[in-house]
Amino acid sequence: MEENLETKLVETQIEQYEEEDDLIGLITSNADASGQYVIFRNGFNKLYGINVAKVEELLALGEIELTDNSDTFSLISGVSKVRGNVIPIVNFDRGKLLSAEDSGVIQGVLITVYEQLGLDYELFKDGSLLLERLKELDPDDVSLIITDLEMPVMDGLRLITAIKEDMAYSGIPVVVNTNMANGSVATKCYALGVSHIIPKLDVDELVNAIKTYAR
Repeated sequence: MEENLETKLVETQIEQYEEEDDLIGLITSNADASGQYVIFRNGFNKLYGINVAKVEELLALGEIELTDNSDTFSLISGVSKVRGNVIPIVNFDRGKLLSAEDSGVIQGVLITVYEQLGLDYELFKDGSLLLERLKELDPDDVSLIITDLEMPVMDGLRLITAIKEDMAYSGIPVVVNTNMANGSVATKCYALGVSHIIPKLDVDELVNAIKTYAR
């Protein structure tokens, strides 16, 4: 009797997982680079990230397949094969996050992640607009700044320099979100006081950076 009850409980748990993960909507992806991530939404409106290369591998093996959908987003079925490779994107309760990014594609990814995290955020297309807004805010109300490096009007390095040279705002953590940080650029960023550098579209790193550095 105890064994049957235990088996029944396990079966019930499996059914609940399968019901939750039966279909995951594809939210966004970018190119076919192995370092980039695809963001999914499941039936409970939760977001998950998975490496693009892993999706391609599972598709090639026939373990998952694309499903026709009337919406603008694709769907993937067979998600039980994906579960071990996804990274859950969870909510964090932090102060205001300011972000600078000029690429419309990357802005879309950032917005999706920031909103799913439940963050109070503002997004700007260049460093000068972020800096202008920052000076209107109480430094204690800003939890984190995430910035690209290559932007028009004011690039990321000039933005970081301006922030770190102002004693009122120098304590705000800054994370750089870029694919252009070679050795010398990274060294300069850290010398200016940057807390961390993450590659664009690496959802895992983005979420971890927010979790780690947002105050």
